Amino acid sequence: MVKQTIKKFAAVLLTAGICAGLFAAPVFAAEKTTVITNAKDAKKSARYIEPEEWNQKELFAYLFDNGQEITNYILTGGIHYYNQNYKEKDHWVKVTLTDSGLFYAITLSDDGKIKIYDQTKKKLLRTLIADENTEYMQKANAGDVFYIKLPDKIDEQEIGVAVLKDGFGTVKSGNSYAETATGQTIYHPFSLTKRSVSQILLKIMYKDKGSVTAQVQKYVKGNWVDIGYKKSIKPNAEDYVDADKDIVNGLQPGKYRVALKAQKGQVYAFMYGTSKVNKNVAYTRSKAKKIKKDSYVQNIYTQGETASRWYKFTRKASDKVNVLNITKATNGGGFKFTIYKKGKKKPIKTIKVKTNASPGVVQLPKGKGTYYVKVNKLTKKTNGNYMIMDFNSFN
Repeated sequence: MVKQTIKKFAAVLLTAGICAGLFAAPVFAAEKTTVITNAKDAKKSARYIEPEEWNQKELFAYLFDNGQEITNYILTGGIHYYNQNYKEKDHWVKVTLTDSGLFYAITLSDDGKIKIYDQTKKKLLRTLIADENTEYMQKANAGDVFYIKLPDKIDEQEIGVAVLKDGFGTVKSGNSYAETATGQTIYHPFSLTKRSVSQILLKIMYKDKGSVTAQVQKYVKGNWVDIGYKKSIKPNAEDYVDADKDIVNGLQPGKYRVALKAQKGQVYAFMYGTSKVNKNVAYTRSKAKKIKKDSYVQNIYTQGETASRWYKFTRKASDKVNVLNITKATNGGGFKFTIYKKGKKKPIKTIKVKTNASPGVVQLPKGKGTYYVKVNKLTKKTNGNYMIMDFNSFN
């Protein structure tokens, strides 16, 4: 699944790269007027010489086709570093776009706080704050100018700027894209060759332009058929991602498309990923799949799969933790989990998991025993992932 790690990863690489660069570039010592007579003095002197790429008062934003290309650019030298030696008046940084598309800005510092302004320096477009709201996108043209205002007191600030292609067609797993809504439905196709779970995340920029609706469809005998539920996602410029806003589907091999619709002018980022899932399940209690100690099981339902599934696990009298944790990731609907103890006909617990963000927790009786878990869909449209975790593994 898709997880927010790239910005932190980039920041870590940045710190490591800067340290390595300072100590691995003795040629900088030649720029000093002081005569350096030995290696110890050279190392001490080089510590205070900054690369020319630091503290630049003007940046250029270049065009990239997708989010992966921007990530590669940022991780291989596209981060712009500022510190207390930046002396530009009022700490303005000018950004000029080399191409038309979606202007993209990001703060990468752990304590980053920057402000994005238009070319007049009067209209504040967005304030970017570390771990809260780190990215900004806006439709713009080649030659347009934006200004970034750094804090009055700069310790360390790392920022990235780019232009992301506005619009995309077929989507590939593991990549991200962006586009400006037209007010009409826009379709983005994708194909699967294996039974898989798919996940789509949308990050929507403008609160005043409303929600984006999304519907996954499958091509069946010449027609496009809705899969699961249509989802309406509200703007979420903050970096926190609500799990219940994920568009997660369990899908059979075939041709698909996702239909997106939003108010004209709305801008959104689109992230898509898939993972194949083998259909290793049991349909009867006598053949229940074992949940190994200190482990978990997970699988998916596709829209056409309806039969109950069975799992089993054991508890020892010495086990200190007697909790079973159950989660799901679906685009609506949910699952019912019924827990039985060997030797008893009636279930000891039945829980329904209807939201992605709230797991089901089962407190088991003390003592040893063998238990069975029966899994059922709550609705005909339910499709997606479920996971059963033996919390005894987290002692």
